[in-house]
Amino acid sequence: MIPQITYPFGCANSWIKIINSLPAGKAVGPCGWSNDELKALPYCCIEDLSWIFQKVASVGFDIGFIMAKTVLLAKVPVPLSMNHARPITILSCLYRLFGRFDFRHTASVWKQYLPFPISGGLPGRGVKELAFSQKREIEDVTDSNRQIGGHSLDLIKAYNTFGRYAVARIMCRLGMPAPLLEAWIASLDRMVRYPHINGHVTMGIGSTTGVPGGCSISVLSMLATSSLYYYRLVEPSVKPFAYADNWSWMSSHQRSIFLAYQKMLQLVEVMRLKVDFKKSWHWGTSKSFREFYAGKQKDLPGHIEDVAVRSCVKDLGELVHYNRSVSLGHIKEKIEEGVHRIQRIEWLPCDLHKKALFIQTPVWPLALYSCDTTYIGQKHFDKLRRATVNALVGHWHNASPSPMLACNFLSKFLMDPFLYTLCQCIRIVRRLATVQHDLAVKTVQTTAAFDGNRPFGPATSFRHYLNQVGWELDANGVVTGPDHLQF
Repeated sequence: MIPQITYPFGCANSWIKIINSLPAGKAVGPCGWSNDELKALPYCCIEDLSWIFQKVASVGFDIGFIMAKTVLLAKVPVPLSMNHARPITILSCLYRLFGRFDFRHTASVWKQYLPFPISGGLPGRGVKELAFSQKREIEDVTDSNRQIGGHSLDLIKAYNTFGRYAVARIMCRLGMPAPLLEAWIASLDRMVRYPHINGHVTMGIGSTTGVPGGCSISVLSMLATSSLYYYRLVEPSVKPFAYADNWSWMSSHQRSIFLAYQKMLQLVEVMRLKVDFKKSWHWGTSKSFREFYAGKQKDLPGHIEDVAVRSCVKDLGELVHYNRSVSLGHIKEKIEEGVHRIQRIEWLPCDLHKKALFIQTPVWPLALYSCDTTYIGQKHFDKLRRATVNALVGHWHNASPSPMLACNFLSKFLMDPFLYTLCQCIRIVRRLATVQHDLAVKTVQTTAAFDGNRPFGPATSFRHYLNQVGWELDANGVVTGPDHLQF
């Protein structure tokens, strides 16, 4: 049981820290305040504001401060229904400040108690860390010729469907005080949203279920729901994972996977959630697992719709292979998109260093995302280097410039794409060392021990990248380079 969390609503200094962390240039809500105006308030006004928020924490926001505008963001190029749109609610700036304050103090406590597989908002537990841990589990099983399988699912409009009272009860069990949660629910019951479609604002719409997207307290409610899911499914033979409304689990026992599937169906029914079966899938590292799923689905109690059985997917933004396959899939498309963006940067009317900065900051993260966990060959790095040198020095030189030299020495703002990928491999392990130390140690040990010719996961890909630059990694994490340089 998590002890009840205390919130320093009356401490002006705590509010000042939150206000100073607010991003600039955000939308002004119906309250009329902006983040920049809040940052300009003197200390005496912050004290008054903290006193006001103390009262709000017990009674909630009035309807004048809880009005909101809702805009729709398309998930696909040609949206055909609400399932293809993501509603974003622009709330009052003061409500967002209050929610951010609650989130900071709640998350700082929850991260000490909630296990690592529960992610989606807690500090140090990003989507990258969760995806990495899943891929490492699959890599270890594949390397040892064992079998494992699992299921991954996506919830339909989770933030808009679950019951507020039920979620509040879960949040209360996780340490949040009941009066604060009652005030939060009262605020949501008063909320009126004004949809903004094609430049037109429609009549206000109230709601009795769900929570608004774009609110920090809504993130806490999703974390609470994910916690219920995790503890409902977890057992010695089942490993659940939750990142917001993306839930999954894995097990080496076929029976355990389907028992977990039944528990999941019961849970989503009780919580009034809906599973998007078209975005869900079963998976297995062996043919026997995959055939078992395909043949037994209709025998499951509560079976609603057949779910695909896959061996390669894009999950949590990462390319995941449930075998030793090394196909690049959507990574190749990302690299091509990166080359296209570099070609557009070539024609910008700015100097070389500015172009280098544009390539380093927006292009490398897009083109090389997942390359730290899925091995890509040198020809793809060469393609990015060639596009870069053309963008920086042009095509007019008689002597062909070296793409490798251009990416390493032309600008201090630009890093070679291969070196960028190598640094990403090191950074993810370093970040994991602070939140999942055992996983980071095991990853380093696997990387150091691997001597195969075909990488099939994060650790084996890291080892191949190190081999290409002549670096050695030992089981203690010490990297040895040319001339016995160590770090």
